[in-house]
Amino acid sequence: MATFHAATQQYLKVLEINSINNYINGGVVLMNLVKMRQDEIENKFIHFLGKKAKNEEFLICPDQEAINSVCYGKIRLLPCRYLVDIMWLLLLKIL
Repeated sequence: MATFHAATQQYLKVLEINSINNYINGGVVLMNLVKMRQDEIENKFIHFLGKKAKNEEFLICPDQEAINSVCYGKIRLLPCRYLVDIMWLLLLKIL
């Protein structure tokens, strides 16, 4: 368990975030594009990825890692009802 904790702490350091609690993957993401443009998020993504490349820091999933790092503290999670795969519901005979 200590190894997992140490790896997580190192990963947080690479991402420059304090917690993994609201970490999201890059699958289905709803974004406020007006706000992203106002906050120049695209430039911040480019800066983050460029800095990691310059420092030769390996990123596992650069797209979602950039989102999580740059948007840290601004990410809101949708209720689970929006994250359900209908195939699972059919398989479980809920529908």
